[in-house]
Amino acid sequence: MVTIMTDVPKDVAAFELTGKITGHDYETIVIPKVDAVAEESGKVRFLLFLNTSIGNFNIKAIWDDVKVGLKHLGKWHKTAIISDEKGVTLFTDTLGQLIPGETKSFTIAELEKAKEWIAA
Repeated sequence: MVTIMTDVPKDVAAFELTGKITGHDYETIVIPKVDAVAEESGKVRFLLFLNTSIGNFNIKAIWDDVKVGLKHLGKWHKTAIISDEKGVTLFTDTLGQLIPGETKSFTIAELEKAKEWIAA
């Protein structure tokens, strides 16, 4: 399930992911919010709180994640990924070197720090 986080500035597309994550979650929640933030501010600040395992994503959700990333490729300003999975952290830190904007990984214990960083 994907929930839009509301305790961040309105120009941040922030989501908490729990349980199973589907393409439908991306199509109805993530993509519309990212599109709206990109259109309103001309850039994307993106916070993804993975309060679930990456193994809970179905293939459609993973594909939709890639598609939304590519759609706004030139608009990524800041991306914060919050997870305690070491593989996610490694992927985030590696991918951050290849895409525009700043990308930073945080542990779940650092959630508030991530919110502060993405808002600055």
